[in-house]
Amino acid sequence: MTWKATGETTEGKYDQVELVTLPQSGPPEHTQTQDELFYFLVGTYCMKLGDQVFTTSTGDFVRVPAGTSHTWRCIGKNAGKILLTYVPGGLR
Repeated sequence: MTWKATGETTEGKYDQVELVTLPQSGPPEHTQTQDELFYFLVGTYCMKLGDQVFTTSTGDFVRVPAGTSHTWRCIGKNAGKILLTYVPGGLR
């Protein structure tokens, strides 16, 4: 995980982190207090957003509104990479 920007460096506007994900890995279903923006840099992912389940791949963008239950899993054979942005900042 590499922090690209934090609420401290963006005057509270956003946090941004680049996350390398292992194959077949991902978090449990959860919610955030901020909007979470996913830009998929490398790999294929299965994502659950509320009741929707769909596949994403390199170049796709997904917005998860604050308070929305979601999860994702890297489903490829190789590691993936996601650029995550949290709006507003303050996560870190």
